[in-house]
Amino acid sequence: ANMDEILAAYTKTIDPKVFEKSGLTNTTFKAVPLKEVHFNTKVEFDSVEKASMQTICILIAIAFVILLIAVINFTNYSIALTPLRIKSINTQKVMGASESRLRSSLLIEAVLTCLLAWAISLLFTHLLSMTSISEILSARMALNQHIELIFIVAFIALIVGAFAGIYPAYYITSFAPALVLKGSFGLSPKGRQLRNSLVGIQFVASFALIAAALFMYLQIKFMQHYSLGFDKDQIIVTNLDNQIIKSRAVFTNEIKANPNIESISYAESLLSGFDSYSTWSRKFKGEDKMFQVLAVDTGFMKT
Repeated sequence: ANMDEILAAYTKTIDPKVFEKSGLTNTTFKAVPLKEVHFNTKVEFDSVEKASMQTICILIAIAFVILLIAVINFTNYSIALTPLRIKSINTQKVMGASESRLRSSLLIEAVLTCLLAWAISLLFTHLLSMTSISEILSARMALNQHIELIFIVAFIALIVGAFAGIYPAYYITSFAPALVLKGSFGLSPKGRQLRNSLVGIQFVASFALIAAALFMYLQIKFMQHYSLGFDKDQIIVTNLDNQIIKSRAVFTNEIKANPNIESISYAESLLSGFDSYSTWSRKFKGEDKMFQVLAVDTGFMKT
């Protein structure tokens, strides 16, 4: 049976009177693929923690730009080391080493450097997972829960190492041994043009990251300092136990007797303390309208 048939069969098992009592006469069920549940926000009564695909794409784009800067840095660094390594490379040429073998060894060196960086990053991630930072993030940081992701990142490290090391490997081995032994070598016009282009791309990417970071900083600053319409530093919020709830009138009078307290109010839950509140439904122009409600008493807005 396909999903539509399964959904139809399941819907028939639900007593429609259950929804009529709640005013949810137009409620329908929806089957969502498991891989889409984390991003599907167009449903009600779903307690699964949601994420924004747009945010994830932005973070991936930032990671890609950082990787691009790292590749350019590594390439320029390898080229800058040419004067220190070129005599050794060309001495090996004179001793009979082939260019393909020298290039392979340089490329493997670049890849191993990236894999070493990957291993160090895993170590830092493991150490951070044992600190309070892991409590701030909603994601699990334990490495044993992300084995597949670890190998994917290792593959990315291999690709990055190959891209970062392939040009320096060809460049360092391109000089004639006789020219190098005389000590007269330098960047060709095309080589200088490539390095300038790489540095230019690196600056553009860096400025883009700085601009994005500044925009994020301004948004966070706006959220932290935006006027909420009340002075939150002058409000005390506390949970009530059953004993106080049963004698709420007495409790209210006791609070109001304190001249330092201007007003008192009650609410079902903490304002802005949750991402969602109670969901109600009411009929409007013949249609069921769903909305979220924070139940409060009559003095809440004044307080």
